[in-house]
Amino acid sequence: KNFLEKDKTARVFYFDTECAVTNEMLIERGIDIERVAKSEPDCIERFRTVALKALNAYAEIPKEKRFPFLMVLDSISMLPSRKEIADMTEGKDTRDMTKTQLLKGAFRVLRLKMGVIGVPLIVTNHVYQVIGAYVPTKEMAGGSGAKYAADSIIFLGKKKDRTGEDDAVVGNIIHITMMKSRLSREGT
Repeated sequence: KNFLEKDKTARVFYFDTECAVTNEMLIERGIDIERVAKSEPDCIERFRTVALKALNAYAEIPKEKRFPFLMVLDSISMLPSRKEIADMTEGKDTRDMTKTQLLKGAFRVLRLKMGVIGVPLIVTNHVYQVIGAYVPTKEMAGGSGAKYAADSIIFLGKKKDRTGEDDAVVGNIIHITMMKSRLSREGT
């Protein structure tokens, strides 16, 4: 919403892999849905193809006529590969060993294109606890592709905010850790 309000020509391309965002939700929050394109990719391969086509179309616009453009992927860890879908359809219990390579390749290609034409990508992802680590640590799901391509990686945590009287939950306290940053101090 803030991105769209800063410039009335701005556009957002929103990839929703969780079917979590509806036009009604956007309208309810005061977001101009005429300037938001949504896609619900069913696999990594479709995401990378649609994203690259959108970036190529944007790159063809003369630089002086380009509008601010933002892409969002919510969430990377929910994207299966075509192989994973095919295996599940066939009833196979084999593990998909192609997903991390597909994601790494997608981010390698998209990152360069986005950097050249100045389009940011915000990606949400899930984290998991590393089992067997000497010190308990959290790791991003989906392999290292997004980790290496990112300018900033922010881990969010939350705990319940309670009132003192009857211990009722009144909200959440969000804890933010800058895991990677090319623009500010890491680990803060």
